[in-house]
Amino acid sequence: MKNTAIKIQNNFIYIISLLYIFFISKISFPLNFQQDDISELKVANFQDFVCVLDQGDNHPIFSYSIWLIAKAFPENTEYIISVFNIVISIVAIFALQKLILKLSNQIISLLITLVFISSDTFLVYSVSLKQYSIEVLGCIIFVSILTESFKEGFNLFENYKLVLICFVLSITSLPLLVLFSLILLFILYKRQLKFQSFYKFLVIFSPALLFIPRIISKISRPTFRNYWSDFFIQTSSVAEFFSSSINIFNLMMDNYFGVFYIQKIGILYFLFFLYPLILKDWTSIRVFSLIGIFIIFNIGGFYPLGAGRTDLILFPLFLILISRSLFFLNLNTLLIQISLIFFLVLSSMLVSPYYKIESMTPILKDVSKAINSQENLIIPMVEQKHPFEYYSKKMFGQIFEIEDTGCKILKPNISNYLVFDPDYETVNSELLEILSSGQYKDVYLIGIELPGTEGVIRQAETLLVKSNYNFVSQNLYDVGMLLIRYSK
Repeated sequence: MKNTAIKIQNNFIYIISLLYIFFISKISFPLNFQQDDISELKVANFQDFVCVLDQGDNHPIFSYSIWLIAKAFPENTEYIISVFNIVISIVAIFALQKLILKLSNQIISLLITLVFISSDTFLVYSVSLKQYSIEVLGCIIFVSILTESFKEGFNLFENYKLVLICFVLSITSLPLLVLFSLILLFILYKRQLKFQSFYKFLVIFSPALLFIPRIISKISRPTFRNYWSDFFIQTSSVAEFFSSSINIFNLMMDNYFGVFYIQKIGILYFLFFLYPLILKDWTSIRVFSLIGIFIIFNIGGFYPLGAGRTDLILFPLFLILISRSLFFLNLNTLLIQISLIFFLVLSSMLVSPYYKIESMTPILKDVSKAINSQENLIIPMVEQKHPFEYYSKKMFGQIFEIEDTGCKILKPNISNYLVFDPDYETVNSELLEILSSGQYKDVYLIGIELPGTEGVIRQAETLLVKSNYNFVSQNLYDVGMLLIRYSK
């Protein structure tokens, strides 16, 4: 009986993996990916790789990979990238369980891994087209290296296979490079290694210099755009500091634990994280220090927290703190086993990840008769620019255009569309002039308006009214996607 229980326990990680697949099956491979994901594919429009080198913001290597995938699989680029992220996420599940097992015991490691795959934020971004699954895996691997580095005989700088893995992960995104740099400093400080011992290591990592212009840009940039303003700790007053800190903590916990986070007792979650620190557990102190440095980055305005996707890189660190607390509480094994089964049943019933579907294809089908018509003008809002261009290329074909930089870039084979961006007055003046000329009889606006908000599309309507166009119809699609027709 005992052997059977041990066998079930040893294979429980596969049940957790299957549960993860069950969860993502509800949201994976949509007809259209949301605009924030499709914007990652803009690099695929460039014909020459040299034109992609300055793309990718904080994750240039990931963007370069997208360009290569797009050239190899032009018809199904988005689905190939999504599959890649799902595979990375599954690897992260097994890697996390292995790490927690070393820091606690098997039952706790399984419970923590189950908590991990029950996070809506993790599930959503594991099927997306962004780099966050790689950041989660990178964090797990880097912390694993940190914990191993204090064992006798371990030398990161002589393990070139491990160095190569660290290199690939570090140049995938700027936050991963920063995280690994911090962990490397921890290792050097604790082991008191001579700097001469990792000259070769620095040579291998020299391509990371690619990030220097981006780091300088981050430091010199005065502020993030308004969308991120609520995701920074405010220091204008003591009251603002504590209020914003509590708000960001609640946002992060809600992003991590969803239905399993109760805000009214959020202080208990916080104390639970602190418990192993009170016991002076060095593993927890190192992990908490990493979290603390990212909080300092947040206070300095360099890294937003509480936004969901930006929190994912720190998620394994919080899970480690939970595992250490459970380990030191020395709870009865049977109690944790019961908790594991209870949480398994509960999560399978309650966890329901939500991927915001912004279907562009149905809109394009409805407006297809107006495509390339001399009497009609199609105006997608700036938020829908990338999905409009990406999916219309699939439906109506594509052509090459040469930018001012000399780069050849793919555009949809549509001659009668113009993107509306309220922040660019020159473009808006040009649009107003075109509308006032009376060149187009019918104008179709494509945008989004979420419940309780006023979409950019309403500002475009104002321009149409000023140009003596009359409202004809409005079609509503998934999650507030709109097709509005005006006519003269």
